[in-house]
Amino acid sequence: MKRGFITIAAGKEEYYSLAQNLLRSYRYFCTEQLPFAILCDRENEYTEQFDDIILFKDGATNSYLDKLSLGEYLPYEETIFIDADCLAFDDLNALFGYFEKADDFSCFGRVLPLDD
Repeated sequence: MKRGFITIAAGKEEYYSLAQNLLRSYRYFCTEQLPFAILCDRENEYTEQFDDIILFKDGATNSYLDKLSLGEYLPYEETIFIDADCLAFDDLNALFGYFEKADDFSCFGRVLPLDD
């Protein structure tokens, strides 16, 4: 079963730089590296380092709505999405252990009320 990670960058160059920093931190802390994809609105110098580059079919909205369409673009049988503004401080491959008995779609993080 092929596992990997994906992040999103679209619009401002800053988001691409953040995604590249995420990728670099992942590669620094992980000894057994899994493929890492980027979903984006264009290829550029930042996307070259990713294992897979996936372009939005109809362009990006440059809002949180892009994350909602992520299911259409998943490149691996098991894929973990990580926001581009995150950094790895340990081996992220361990995250797959948290989801071993999870349903087809799962989230990990803090639960916020709708009015937050």
